[in-house]
Amino acid sequence: MSNFNGNRKFMKTVLIPGYKDLYGESVLSYDDILKNTSSDTVIMLLISLNAELNTEETYLENQKRVIEVVTFRYTPEQISLLNDAISNYKAMAPDYSGALFSRRYLLSMLLKELKRNNKDGINETDPIHEYNFLLAYLFTVDEVNNKDHALLEVAKKYNFQIMPAMPLIWASNISQYEFNDMSNSAFELFKLLSFCKYSYHNHRLYLKELLNRYGFTNISQFMASFNQVVKSTLTYQPNEILRKLYFIVPREGIEHTHLISQCINNIKDKSEFNIADLRKFPLYKTQKRGFMVIDENMYTKKIYRGPLFELHKETTLRKEMEFEDYKNKVSKDCFEDVLFKGIVSQMLQKETSILHFDSNSENGEPDLYYRYGNDVFLIEFKDYLFPDSIIEGANFGAYKKYINEKFLLSDKGKNKGVSQLSNCINNLLNKKYEFDFGLNEKIDKRERINIHPIICHTDFMFSMPGVNEYLNCLFVKELKEKECTYAGINNITLVNLEVFFDLALRGGDFMKLLDFIKAYYKMIDLMRRKASISLSADDFIPSTASFDELYKIKFRNEMIDNGELTDKFRVNTMTSIIGISQEQINEIL
Repeated sequence: MSNFNGNRKFMKTVLIPGYKDLYGESVLSYDDILKNTSSDTVIMLLISLNAELNTEETYLENQKRVIEVVTFRYTPEQISLLNDAISNYKAMAPDYSGALFSRRYLLSMLLKELKRNNKDGINETDPIHEYNFLLAYLFTVDEVNNKDHALLEVAKKYNFQIMPAMPLIWASNISQYEFNDMSNSAFELFKLLSFCKYSYHNHRLYLKELLNRYGFTNISQFMASFNQVVKSTLTYQPNEILRKLYFIVPREGIEHTHLISQCINNIKDKSEFNIADLRKFPLYKTQKRGFMVIDENMYTKKIYRGPLFELHKETTLRKEMEFEDYKNKVSKDCFEDVLFKGIVSQMLQKETSILHFDSNSENGEPDLYYRYGNDVFLIEFKDYLFPDSIIEGANFGAYKKYINEKFLLSDKGKNKGVSQLSNCINNLLNKKYEFDFGLNEKIDKRERINIHPIICHTDFMFSMPGVNEYLNCLFVKELKEKECTYAGINNITLVNLEVFFDLALRGGDFMKLLDFIKAYYKMIDLMRRKASISLSADDFIPSTASFDELYKIKFRNEMIDNGELTDKFRVNTMTSIIGISQEQINEIL
C-alpha cells in the first residue's frame, strides 16, 4: 500500500496509489517503458499537468478531468485495464478517492526526465506513449513513497523527550510540505520592489551590473519581466482540453536573456537534479515551442529570492562583501526597517495605542512592542531562508539544531526568538519599559495584562506542522527556568510576514489578529482532542498545524473589507511603505 503522503489539501492527507498498488510487480524499468519517448515530450506533458492542478475546480473534479486528459486517446483495452486496477485498489483501500496526480510526484518525475535526457523519440503521435507515460508516472509514485517510508523508519529511532512526536511529524512533512505552498505573487513583487529600492540606494553600481546583464536598463523593465511571466501562469482557457497550457514565445528581436537565465536547461554536465534546482531555475525551454513555467508557485518564489542571490553571486559585489554580511544587511535595512515596520504600522487601532520599535537600548526590548488597553504584543522579527540542505538532508538532528539556533540560542550563544521573548516578558513585568508608563501603572494596580508573544518569520517552511508547538515547548521551559509564572502570558505564535501583509491590505488590525490567534488555539485544541480519540494520522497531523496554514484556508476568508477603503487606495498605501518613486523605477541606471 502506498503512503498517505504526496498532496496535502486543507490539512488533509490524500492517498495516491503507485504502480505496485495498481498492477503489482513489473519486469520493466522506468527507462524501459519510456525508451521510445523523448524527454522533451514527457517534460512538456508533466509541466502541463502540473499547471492543470491549479484551477478553481474542486480537488476531485480537477483530478477526474486531468485523468481524462491523460487517458483521452487510450484504447478500450487500456481503459479497461486501468479501471479494473483502480476498482481492485478501492476494494483494498475504501478511503481512496480516485486521485492519481500530485504536484510533488509530477515534479519528481520531471527531475528523472532531466537526468534521462533522451533526445529522440519514435513515432511520438502513437497513443501508446501516453499509456506508457502514466505507467512511468506510477513508478515515480512508488519511488517517492518508498523514500517516505524509509524516512519514517529513521524517525522512529529518535528519542526526543521535550516533544516525543516531533521526529514523526518532521518525517511526515519535511520532504513534501513545500508543495503545499501557494505563493502570493503580489507579496513577492512587493518584496522585489523593496529590494530594488534598497539596492538602488546601497548597491547602485551592482544593481546596474545585474540589470545590464539581462539586457535591462532600469528597475521597471526588471519588474515587468517577472510580472509578464506571472501573468502567463494566469492563462485559463475553459474550452480547451489543457486549460492552462501556455508557451512564452518572445517576439523576434526582443531581448530574452532574463528568461534564458531562469531555465533549468542552463544546468550542464549534471547527472542528478533535485528540487533545489527547480527553485533556482523554474523555467523550461522546449525544443520547438518556447518557454514554459515548470511550477507557478516555485516561479513566484523566484521573484524575490532570485535577485537577492543574483545581486551577490552574479555581480562583482561578491568581491566586496561576504554573502552572510550582505544578507544580514538586507534583512535589517530592507525587510525589518522598511517592510516589517511599514506593514505593521498600517495595523494600528483608531483609538489610543502604544507602538514602539526596538531602540537598541539595554532594556532588552522586542523588535516591536504594541499595546492596546491591557493587551500587549511582543514581536521578534526573523528573516531567515530555510536552507535546501535541511530539507533534503533527511536528518532530524540537523533539523532540530537549525530550529534551535534560529529560534532559541545561536551557535555563538546569542539569545534568539523564544529566549528573546521570554527575556522581554521578564523586563516588561519588572517595569523596565519606560516608553510605556501607562503599562507600568497598570502593573502597579495589579491589573491583568494579557501578553501575546509572536515571532514573525519570512519562510513558508517554518509553517510546517509541529514547529509552533515545539517552540511553545521551549518557551514553557524558558519561563520555568526564569521562574516566570505570570498568568497573563499566552503561547508563542509563529506568524509569516505575508500574513501581516495580507491582513493590513484587507484593513485588519492587531485586535483582528488577536481574534484569529485565539480562534487558532481553540481549533488546535479541538483537533488534538479528536486525534487522541481516533488515533488517526489524518487527525493527528492537522492538530499540529501552524497559524499561517489556518489563516490561509480559513481566517482570511472571514475578513470583511472596510467599505471606506478601496482596493486601489490600500495597494497605493502599502506601496508607499517602500518609498520608491516612479522616477527612480524608470531611471536609466
